[in-house]
Amino acid sequence: MAFVNPDPSLISDKDLYIFDMDGTIYLGYNVFPFAVRFINNLRASGRRVLFFTNNASHTAEFYVKKLTKLGFSPTREEIMTSGDVTIEFLKRHRAGKPSRTLCLYLLLAGTGSFFSAGQAAASTKTSSLRSMVTRLLFFELSIMFTISSS
Repeated sequence: MAFVNPDPSLISDKDLYIFDMDGTIYLGYNVFPFAVRFINNLRASGRRVLFFTNNASHTAEFYVKKLTKLGFSPTREEIMTSGDVTIEFLKRHRAGKPSRTLCLYLLLAGTGSFFSAGQAAASTKTSSLRSMVTRLLFFELSIMFTISSS
């Protein structure tokens, strides 16, 4: 079966392009042919790019470094992990609910790296809503761990 490129008009009028990472634009540390050039051309034409992963075992900063080494040169704002999605879900659907419920969700959704990312966000001095919510959630989570391990 021969591969046939799709009609370019299907994607030419889009403003945002979302790419899954591992297995879509690279595999391990091997970049797929033309992936970097394609994404650079999208940016050069004024389109936005978002890199997505459902792997919560690494932080967004890890993916910034990895994609940079592979030649994609992403910004932090172009990276979206399942950890980011989990935090956004909690902000939207669990706001005002008991903190233990929030902590339970974080425990079920996260890994050590995800928890570390939350602790790092909790120690920053930025005023963005995202980082304030992250600081609050992980502050409550660290209290819960302190109480449960006493």
